[in-house]
Amino acid sequence: MSAKDAAIKVVEAMPDDATLEGIEDALRELFGVPEPDGVWATPVDHAKEAVLDVIRSLPDETTPDVIRCEVDRLHDGEALTDEEWEAEWGEEIERRIADHEAGRTVGVPWEDVMRRLREKFG
Repeated sequence: MSAKDAAIKVVEAMPDDATLEGIEDALRELFGVPEPDGVWATPVDHAKEAVLDVIRSLPDETTPDVIRCEVDRLHDGEALTDEEWEAEWGEEIERRIADHEAGRTVGVPWEDVMRRLREKFG
């Protein structure tokens, strides 16, 4: 199952009145990522529908990080241009590479990721 399909399945299973924060928490749990710093900037009405619209609009091969980034944009209401998005992700990728090379992060083998998804979603 792709990250996109797994995210859709998680969000669809949530109550219709789910908050954006609750949906983000569920996606963080799904993808095994830490809590972000900061607070929610703007509440989103009909968060479940908004998140599903965002996720469904993404390519099938979308990674968990991209899904989280796109959902995060719902918080602040900002829409980035393609060039801005690529620049921000370029900086993020460089930071992550530096962290990995410096030994500040530990990768998760793909087999473990897929096993966790299968255990959770069948």
